[in-house]
Amino acid sequence: MRVIIDTNILISGLISNKSAPFKIIEAIFQRRLIPLVSQITLAELEDVLQSPHLQVYFKRSAILPTEFLLVFTKLAEMIQVTPQDLQISDKKDQPFVDLAATFPKPDFIITGDKDFTERVYFDVPVISATRFLETVLN
Repeated sequence: MRVIIDTNILISGLISNKSAPFKIIEAIFQRRLIPLVSQITLAELEDVLQSPHLQVYFKRSAILPTEFLLVFTKLAEMIQVTPQDLQISDKKDQPFVDLAATFPKPDFIITGDKDFTERVYFDVPVISATRFLETVLN
């Protein structure tokens, strides 16, 4: 299954190994999910992983951000996107919406971000990590 995973889901999963986002990361590492990334979304993930205020959480969870990024990048599918002309409430989320406009269509956009005000973008449903686990990944 090919999915777009918002950065907030990945970070949440790294911080808490008892969370739905953690189970999504496990599914990626088990190759049950293929995360779709673009140059922009991967750069955002790298920037957030280097954020000084998150390092204490990663250390507590025994996460090495550079190691995670290396493995994640190998498991992800890099997509060339064409920026879409679509009004969304938070422009920082535009790269994830751009991924939804690619072909073949991803199966889901998984996010915890309330700025994704639509339930579907380019025929790709938006779903929370918890809902995804309960209804799709179970």
